[in-house]
Amino acid sequence: YLYTMPNSATTPTRLVIKGDFDPDGDGAGSALSVPVYYPVNINYNSTDGSAADGGTVIKQVYPNKNYIIDVTIQSKGSEHPTDAIDPQTATATITVKDFTPATQSNVFN
Repeated sequence: YLYTMPNSATTPTRLVIKGDFDPDGDGAGSALSVPVYYPVNINYNSTDGSAADGGTVIKQVYPNKNYIIDVTIQSKGSEHPTDAIDPQTATATITVKDFTPATQSNVFN
């Protein structure tokens, strides 16, 4: 889960995924393993440049919305969390749904 405040700034809100890339496959912690980052813009459809929810301003985050993000990593990410990645590096499918309130009851004896 990712919790964020609504954002109407000109800079996009991003989910940054961090991982270790190891080109020889020995696993994290090997001599060749390096940290990599995959910054994913929230509320942005990279295939056509539109807002993921179809009606708001791209890359802005709105209140009372659930942004469901499914990321498929396909190759090595960037060296810094603020560096952009090639669209072929990671594919993000973003679905936006209205917030659904949940009720909760606590019973104390």
